[in-house]
Amino acid sequence: MRNALATIVALALAGCGSPDYCAMGALTGTWQGSYAEQPGGTCGPISTRTGTGYIGLPPGCSGMISIGSDRCSTGLDYTCIVSTSSGVTGSVRYVGELHQTSATRIEGTETVYLTTNAGNCTSTYSVVVMKQ
Repeated sequence: MRNALATIVALALAGCGSPDYCAMGALTGTWQGSYAEQPGGTCGPISTRTGTGYIGLPPGCSGMISIGSDRCSTGLDYTCIVSTSSGVTGSVRYVGELHQTSATRIEGTETVYLTTNAGNCTSTYSVVVMKQ
């Protein structure tokens, strides 16, 4: 009886793992992200963004984007240089965690730390990314 119970538990655990739809780091197609600023933020709204399923550091940025071994989650912590034609210079740091919740949906939070010669702000956003 004890061996039979151990076998059942082992078989049940072997069936556990990441859902079949998890593919962070290997997503394809067009995705659209929406950002809702949480109370207390000082940066203001971020417009909806559309892009490919590629997850990687944007050009000119440094830091890390780590994809979980289950391919269902991604951690973000990277910094980009800010430079505008009107003379604003500085950096913006993004820190967050995203989770794929279905084959067509990713959600999580992202905090933005903007530091420039024109001023500073910090905001946390609820993020929802949908496959188009």
